[in-house]
Amino acid sequence: MEFKNLLLAQEDGVLVVTLNRPEITNALVLEMIEELATLIDLIRVDPSVRVLVLTGSGKAFSAGGNVKSMGDSPEDDRAHPLRRPLWNIPTLTPADRLGKDRLTGMRVMKALYALDKPIIAAVNGVAAGAGMDMALACDIRIASEHASFRQAYVRVGLIPFDGGMYWLPRLVGPGRAAEMMLTGDPVDAATAERIGLVNRVVPPEQLLPAAMELAKRLANGAPIAQQMIKHMTRQAQTLSFPAALDLFYQAVDVLFTTEDHAEAVQAFQDRRPPSFKGR
Repeated sequence: MEFKNLLLAQEDGVLVVTLNRPEITNALVLEMIEELATLIDLIRVDPSVRVLVLTGSGKAFSAGGNVKSMGDSPEDDRAHPLRRPLWNIPTLTPADRLGKDRLTGMRVMKALYALDKPIIAAVNGVAAGAGMDMALACDIRIASEHASFRQAYVRVGLIPFDGGMYWLPRLVGPGRAAEMMLTGDPVDAATAERIGLVNRVVPPEQLLPAAMELAKRLANGAPIAQQMIKHMTRQAQTLSFPAALDLFYQAVDVLFTTEDHAEAVQAFQDRRPPSFKGR
């Protein structure tokens, strides 16, 4: 399938997706949202993709919503996604087309959350508004020294509705999250690393190599175990410790029966790296 707003490159089980609208700082315009929604649906069922890396072209990761289009009429082709429904998504089901998820970037954010494969955000520049929220929805964030993060919604009279209010307090704590969301002030890369917003910061020329090095390590890992780790970690956030342990033991009962576990034990005995198949 051809994508006009995204660049795709796949290597060793890692799919690198580059938001490619640098002339508008990779703003999440309707067409880009539609392509992202379609692509994530395809990734979910593609066994050749084990890890997803998201980055941006030019000087921005993504500036979020296109403020210039927020006042356009719903009938205008340039209208903001909040004002114009999503239709051009080949993977939409009839239920999707009748549901609210088709209206906005909500579909992309939910799809990222539900994707049971590791996701790395390689934040190359400005990540603002929904662009920052998309980075927050990833499992791991690696930032360029030129990156910055901004919950800009309040500056246009809105709230961080694409996930910022959910993710940010969990990552940096309620106090720092409140300051970022209430002021809309930017946070530079060094501060983002210090407060736990990103995993690490690297020079710009090392951003993609660092992301790819980690992504390839993850792609060589045990896929079913990685899926369980993502799922169980999120489930545990709403459970008591005893209930979480019960859930973990249910998962490990399943994992003990997988071919990947047997392969890992055999590889340990043979003193060789395991070869995981996701079975």
